[in-house]
Amino acid sequence: MAVVFSEEQSNVINLRDRNILVSAAAGSGKTTVLVERIIQMITDEKNPVDIDHLLVVTFTNAAAASMREKISNAIAKKLESEYSDHLQKQATLIHHAQITTIDSFCLFILQNNFNDIGLEPGFRVADQGEIRLLKEDVMDNLLEKRLLEDANGKFEHLLNRFVKGSKFAGFRDVLFSLYERALSYPFVKDWLTERKADYDIGEDFDSAAWVQEIFAYAVRDLAYCKELALQNVEDCKAVGGPSTYLPMMEADLALADELLACDSYTKLHEKIQVLDFIRLSTKKDESADPDFKELVKKHRDEFKKTLQNLQKDFFAFSVEDMREAAAENAVIVEELCDTLLAFHEDFLAVKKDKKLIDFSDMEHFALEILLKKEGDAYVPTKTALEYREYFHEIMIDEYQDSNLVQEWLLQCISKEDEGVYNRFMVGDVKQSIYQFRLARPQIFMEKFDTYEKEVRDEVKLQRIDLAKNYRSRREVVECVNYLFYRIMGRDLGNVAYDKDSALYLGASFADKEQGIPDTAELCLLEKEEDSDNAKEQEARMIALKIKELLKDYYVTDEHTGELHKASYRDIVILLRKTKEWDEVFKTVFESEGIPAYVTKSSGYFETGEIRVLLNFLKCLDNPKQDIALFGTMTSSLGGFTDEEMALVCSAKEASLWKKVQAKALLADDALAAKCKNFLAWYTGYREQIPYEPIHKILRSVIQEKGYLYEVASMPGGQQRLANVQMLLAKAESFEKSSYSGLFHFIRYIDKVQKYDIEFGEAGIMDEQDDVVRIMTIHKSKGLEFPICFVAGCAGRFNQMDAQKAIICDSNYGIGLDYVDIDNRVKYKDLRKRFLAKHIVEENLGEELRVLYVALTRAKEKLILTGICPSFEKLAQKIDGRRKDSVLCHLRSRISAKSYLDWIVEAMAHHPAFAEALEPYGYGTQTVEQDASDIAVSLYTPQMIEEKSVELSVSNEWNKEKLLRMIEEPQEAMEDELLKQIHFTYRHENLRNLYTKTSVSELKMAAMHKAFEKESVEEAAKPMFDTEVMNPYIPKFASGEKEASGSDRGSAYHRVLELLDYEGLAGMLNGDVKAWYEAQLQSLIDAGRITKEEVDLVNPKKIGTFLQSPVAARMAQAAVRGDLYKEQPFVLAVSAKDLSEEFPEEEKVLIQGIIDVYFIEDNEIVLLDYKTDAVNSGEELVQRYKTQLDYYRKALENINGRKVKERLLYAFRLEETVEVK
Repeated sequence: MAVVFSEEQSNVINLRDRNILVSAAAGSGKTTVLVERIIQMITDEKNPVDIDHLLVVTFTNAAAASMREKISNAIAKKLESEYSDHLQKQATLIHHAQITTIDSFCLFILQNNFNDIGLEPGFRVADQGEIRLLKEDVMDNLLEKRLLEDANGKFEHLLNRFVKGSKFAGFRDVLFSLYERALSYPFVKDWLTERKADYDIGEDFDSAAWVQEIFAYAVRDLAYCKELALQNVEDCKAVGGPSTYLPMMEADLALADELLACDSYTKLHEKIQVLDFIRLSTKKDESADPDFKELVKKHRDEFKKTLQNLQKDFFAFSVEDMREAAAENAVIVEELCDTLLAFHEDFLAVKKDKKLIDFSDMEHFALEILLKKEGDAYVPTKTALEYREYFHEIMIDEYQDSNLVQEWLLQCISKEDEGVYNRFMVGDVKQSIYQFRLARPQIFMEKFDTYEKEVRDEVKLQRIDLAKNYRSRREVVECVNYLFYRIMGRDLGNVAYDKDSALYLGASFADKEQGIPDTAELCLLEKEEDSDNAKEQEARMIALKIKELLKDYYVTDEHTGELHKASYRDIVILLRKTKEWDEVFKTVFESEGIPAYVTKSSGYFETGEIRVLLNFLKCLDNPKQDIALFGTMTSSLGGFTDEEMALVCSAKEASLWKKVQAKALLADDALAAKCKNFLAWYTGYREQIPYEPIHKILRSVIQEKGYLYEVASMPGGQQRLANVQMLLAKAESFEKSSYSGLFHFIRYIDKVQKYDIEFGEAGIMDEQDDVVRIMTIHKSKGLEFPICFVAGCAGRFNQMDAQKAIICDSNYGIGLDYVDIDNRVKYKDLRKRFLAKHIVEENLGEELRVLYVALTRAKEKLILTGICPSFEKLAQKIDGRRKDSVLCHLRSRISAKSYLDWIVEAMAHHPAFAEALEPYGYGTQTVEQDASDIAVSLYTPQMIEEKSVELSVSNEWNKEKLLRMIEEPQEAMEDELLKQIHFTYRHENLRNLYTKTSVSELKMAAMHKAFEKESVEEAAKPMFDTEVMNPYIPKFASGEKEASGSDRGSAYHRVLELLDYEGLAGMLNGDVKAWYEAQLQSLIDAGRITKEEVDLVNPKKIGTFLQSPVAARMAQAAVRGDLYKEQPFVLAVSAKDLSEEFPEEEKVLIQGIIDVYFIEDNEIVLLDYKTDAVNSGEELVQRYKTQLDYYRKALENINGRKVKERLLYAFRLEETVEVK
């Protein structure tokens, strides 16, 4: 069936003779229309174009290969229907066409024009690790040279500012960071020379561009203060408002107006020096609403804080002091730039001598071939003019990620300055997420703002918006629009999210009549108190959601369009960063039976199989590296056990190498022989270093020790084998670089590790593998998935760029701290303060775009997840009254510390959000009635455990599986299956009766009773494991794993069991805290409890309990000898007591352990400790009433006394709750 294009897509395909900027929203089919445009151009009947006369630039090699394949297939398809010589020619030319990345195109220019710039024809492209080594060597030589030739002391002054002692590494990294930024500009020397003047303020302080930007920031903050003051004045005048505060609020408003009246930085500097706030009236006002009053005070505090911070940040120093600091820093910046200019020359010379180029050289050398300087201007060279004539049109994909070098390159081979407009640019500035690689989305936005949207023949600069999304379901599109209308604006994110940039539904999916709905979801998990495993808790919540989706969610087959149940391969987990997150998620998923694969670009050198080989190489290079030698000896290469190594290390020698040698010279015992053999083996390989390449030494060791067989037999053996093969290949390629030898290879590996040069594990996974994929948002760009989890939304943004010793911005240049070395005074000068704020907001804009990319990966189901410290605090944080526009206030958006802050701000007035948080004290007067359909779910760790149990006991899937099998055309099997399915157990009423259970099990069964709507298929099988009666030792205490919530609860119970309550009786009016600490220390010393268990207990909460009335009653009972702790019991009850359907004569044994009870007035007081994360005592009672019912029955049967009180002590609530 022929593809039907929309009007906008048709314009993209058919318009000619103009520059075209296509602003293509996520999923808008930009690649499809780009391919169609190319096909139309090469098959045009009037003016056909040869495919090799089109320059098509893509962002990645994979994208280039995919586009080439799509064009080739389209040509082949047309040839089948209508043969022509021209089309046949295109089928041949496609293999030589410039459908390529910008790097590859630059390399093409160099290979064909190297003589234009005197480049050696045999040049080689070095990899990043080799370039890093070369950079450091050149820089070290330069720094030494400049220090020796430092006649005026300027360089020594520079070193004193940034170098501590003899540690040059940090200063070197600062220089490299600035140099990398310089390389993102077309003319490196010009940019570095311009930076020398960054601190040249001039006579008119207010005229400096960065000072004007500071003034703009100040005006923005002052306008916010005026908003607050106006709101407070209105609130004070309103019915129920605190009228006694009105004079102070009016004074605040006058102050804001006075400051806003200033029209320059220096005038505002003078006015803001003294901030005088009138104290709030203390006069009582009975008519004032307390909530109104608190709101006014809250806004007043915000007003004062904003002004005080503004004063502190930008107006704390006099203009004279700022000029003095600028003059000092100007000298530093000039020397810094001179050093970088010298480094640039030296580095180019060394690379030329070695016949090397790097990736930045490709672009700069290509630009040097295409441009020449005449006077103060750059003009195209003869070569550039030849390319202009050759290329009919220049097409650039992912244009939003271009930098200035790439823009100049492509502009100089287009014909724009000749009046011929032949550039075609496609991108989406909302998906510009490579600012850390120095991409410049501003280039896209300049054209976005100036190109015309209206299509007319005379228009030469045309903008076309593709807003329809052909990827996602309506629910995903509406969720994305709902959030980004509220959090993305031109002031943050670099694009206004309006009707021109919003997504519009273009995809059609099969309707669903069953299963989980497609509604987008926000799932928040309340962090378990005193827990430090938030990532694990979030992973468990997601694992639960995955299980629910696999059970009852249907996705659309991309080939047939039919619905089928979701599988693991349909699911992706997107994280802002995988470091510290990916392995936690993978481990949790695997423990839950969910296969997972982590796509990562780092971590290769941390894998066990690679660490073994690297340790071997390090100790081979230098045997006195104890850690590397120890690792080699204890690995399969050395074969030493821990006991043997302990004996070796007992020798009285300085290094491990000496200890091994000493042990080998001792009497002829087995360990001495083993040491001799190891030394001989080691020496044999060490002697090969001068004449054997590294990869051959490695290969020889691997073969001798059978290392490949060993790693292949480990879990994930296929991946491990691929990793080892990858190391061998890398070692072999290193030998062909400008460096060689073992020492330099180890240096190379160290640099690759240190600077996070992309070196991920070898890829072995096929896209059809049925696994959940875990990857970064950046890795997911350009991909799509039926079910998308955007996880870790509460993770804090990284703003380290704004905190470095030297910071630099593409627009405003360099900023430094001011340092007075003589007086040892250091502070951020005004320019650096401005740059830090500017960079923070630029980074926030980038984070917004990253979030947009993440959300638009979803095709059918989008789920956002995050951790909240407290739902109550979250509810209190939201100001539900004020809502001036759809777009959230800039102040709240730039204050965000995580994605979750933005999401919460956007959802503040959503009905589902308000409903979910209502039990926690959230209330708003402005709930939206026509909001997009977004579900909000709040979880606690206990809820996740309970839902997991509920899910695990459901066997309905077995029946569905059998019913599907019935559809097979095999009558005999069908009869048998029908017989099994309809089999009825003759004692159906006893199917849930078991002979032995625990109180905990019965309690959980009661909790889940609401969910038991369908029968359990397995007869006479308990839902839960029987409670263990033996004393419990938590796994964390035995070193087996990290503490979980249940481990923490066990620790509380253990501490409370061991405390001496008789001793507490004498301390009730004394220092309970000191008594408690002494008790714990004596228990640890006696070995009755571990330090790890004690660390899991919150001493404040225990202290609160020990000073409670119930603890005092326990202490008095202990004195009388009437206190009983951790009492086990077994109770026989009639089966009929458990359920009316069971016969009375059947008996069931119930076992359990009672935390504590005591005798008081010849009656029993029963107490149970609870560490659950609950919000009310009523919730706790509902959860544990069944358990305490059985405890009461057991105690009354055993003791013959009446239980007069049943109490729960809630450590979360720090209160005693009575169960009636």
